[in-house]
This record gives sequence, structure tokens and C-alpha cells, in this order.
Amino acid sequence: MIVDISGLDSCQRLEELHIMINLLSTPLYEKENFNTIKKLRRLKYLDLSKNGIKSIPPDLFHNMENLTTLYLMTNNLVTFDNSMLIHNPHLSVVRFSFNQIKVSNITSVARNKALTELWIDYNLIEVLGEDFVNFVENQATNLVNIRVDG
Repeated sequence: MIVDISGLDSCQRLEELHIMINLLSTPLYEKENFNTIKKLRRLKYLDLSKNGIKSIPPDLFHNMENLTTLYLMTNNLVTFDNSMLIHNPHLSVVRFSFNQIKVSNITSVARNKALTELWIDYNLIEVLGEDFVNFVENQATNLVNIRVDG
């Protein structure tokens, strides 16, 4: 089980990273791992599913201008900071399925014009809110796939 990814420091040309089914929950906040991910600015695809992640440092994904796909499925996320998605203008696929997210500021996420797929199914979200429904119905959103089952 991987808990330290600092060895990826020299892989700054990396465009795709799959670190699934490991133990990165607390280590994301450790300086070495945090700095390593921040250095991978060319990433287009990042999968951190099944790591037991409870929270994500708010600015972890800032400046990842090429990131198009982010998978954080089957973790223990309770919430997420919308700014991590807003600062990624090319992010088109976001999957938060099977977490513990209770409150969602999902409207802010949907404002990302590149976003085409948003999976928030099997979380603890009870209400999406009228603002989200109004946004999807009335705004120029590119969302074509929203999953809110569960």
C-alpha cells in the first residue's frame, strides 16, 4: 500500500496518474506528498479513488491547468472545497461517487463551463437545492451526465 508519493517529484511531465486502492488519506496533508502533487502540473487525468481520503487540502489542485479528469470515488470525503474545481478551467469529468459528502455547493462546481460529467451518487447529500436545478435549466452549462443516485 502506497502512503508516500514523493518519489514522483521528478515526473513533472506526467499526464496521467492512477493511485487507486492505497492509503493516501492522511498523507495528502503531509508536506512531501502535497508538494509532489502540486508539481505535477501537466496532469490531465488523476485517479485517487479508494484511498480512504477524508478531506483534500483546499489548494491541492490549483494551477493544474491541464487537468480534465478527476476521480475521487469510494473515499471518505465529507465535503469538498469548490475552489479546487473552479481553478481548473479544463476539468470536464469529476467523480465523487461513494463518499460521505453531506452538503454540496454543487452549483459552484457546475459553473465550470468545461464540466460535462459530474458523479455525486451514493453520498449523503439530501438536497441539491433549487439553485442547482435553476442553474442547470437556465444557464449555458455543458453538463450532459449527472449522477445523483443513492
